[in-house]
Amino acid sequence: MAGKKKGQPKVTKAKAQAQAALGGPNRFGGVIAEDFLPELRYPQAAVTYNEMRKNSPVIGGFLRAIESAFRSTTWKSVPYDNSSVGYARAGFLQETIEDTNRPWSDIMSDILTFLPFGFSFNEMVFKLREGSDGHPTSKFRDGKVGFKDFVLIPHDSIIEWIYDEPNEPDELIGVRQLVMNGGFGDGRGGTADVPLNKSLLFRTRAEKNSPEGESVLRQAYRPWYYMSNLEAVEAISLERTGAGIPVLHLPPGATTKAEAGNLSDIEVAKQIVRQVRVDEQGGIVEPDGWSFRLEMSKGLRPELFDLAIKRHRANILMSVLAVFLELGTARVGSFATAKSGRSYFENSLEGYVKIVEDVFNLCAVPLLFELNGITDGQLPKLTHTTFAGEGMVETVESVLKLLEAGLLDTDKAVLSEYLSDILHLPRGATITEQRIHEPHSEGHDKEEEEEETEEPTPTVNTNGATVAG
Repeated sequence: MAGKKKGQPKVTKAKAQAQAALGGPNRFGGVIAEDFLPELRYPQAAVTYNEMRKNSPVIGGFLRAIESAFRSTTWKSVPYDNSSVGYARAGFLQETIEDTNRPWSDIMSDILTFLPFGFSFNEMVFKLREGSDGHPTSKFRDGKVGFKDFVLIPHDSIIEWIYDEPNEPDELIGVRQLVMNGGFGDGRGGTADVPLNKSLLFRTRAEKNSPEGESVLRQAYRPWYYMSNLEAVEAISLERTGAGIPVLHLPPGATTKAEAGNLSDIEVAKQIVRQVRVDEQGGIVEPDGWSFRLEMSKGLRPELFDLAIKRHRANILMSVLAVFLELGTARVGSFATAKSGRSYFENSLEGYVKIVEDVFNLCAVPLLFELNGITDGQLPKLTHTTFAGEGMVETVESVLKLLEAGLLDTDKAVLSEYLSDILHLPRGATITEQRIHEPHSEGHDKEEEEEETEEPTPTVNTNGATVAG
């Protein structure tokens, strides 16, 4: 409980701003050691999670569903106010995300790796907009600075996190990457330090402010581990149960390894029972006195393996709020349950896309405008279209009821944009694009006209930094 108590020193402004406790994750230098399982600590965690997402159809299907939803999401900029300057800045931001050197959906796909791996570290690379003959090329020729790419730092190439020690030991300032031979383009290898102030760090969670977050597959690891092993045992069991266990009886006087080495009767018999298969090449030649038969297994029934595997599969889907993906594979559940499960999944998607949106607005947008000489803090924001699945009909019905009750302003074009997006209907120019090109009204007062002057044109000095012109 905060408050002044007898015998305690007074809290001054200086003391209030100082941090007495040491926070942050458990780490040894730049290596994070938060997870109690060694295989889920980086760099080994990158190998484990990569195997989970690529080898498991259950996990792969869940991640593919999220990626498809993200790729279909509409991203657009929102002005900070209704002034022409606000709309002009929002239009510029919209231009930059549509002028990257690869599709925006591909960039989103890279960023989404923060879900299976817990984090995604992407370096922001900028470019001068010098038209089609520039290097790199751009759709615009105004000399402004725009986004070129958001380069994903491969998770398995990160060897340590860089902290501001000894000044601010809790403050992350970058990441150290191991570059293989030839990675620098001239045959060299080594390490590269990527600064955080020029990068974007996406995390699923920020517990203890750990830069590694927590993979959405973390709680799925245990059932995935058991399921993978059970599937391997099941395959062997089915093979032995279906064909039987080979038994080879040798006649009296059969040679042993001590007598004839690897060509002895007993060694040949071992090789036969190991390699026998029921296929088009299968067959046994019985020498005189030898006898071969297949014994049926008296172990666990194969259906018991199937029950255990299904239980672990359900636990995996439950851990990622994607139980609805199991519909059609089980004979239990109701439509209402399925609809509720899908709703939870869509809500989790909203949470994930909000993480991406917040990081862009906090880090990428301010740096973009700073490089273009705008530092007044009046910046647009990047936003997204709300995910809409089977609730489209309910959404339209709700809007119609609100319109009938007079609770919605039908003159607002943003409502039309929103409905067009969630219903996947075509629409014309966005509000931002319309306001950029509309003529100024004559009723502006002098102060408003001064505020809505032309944006400063950026120039580039000799060391590559941009300043306002």
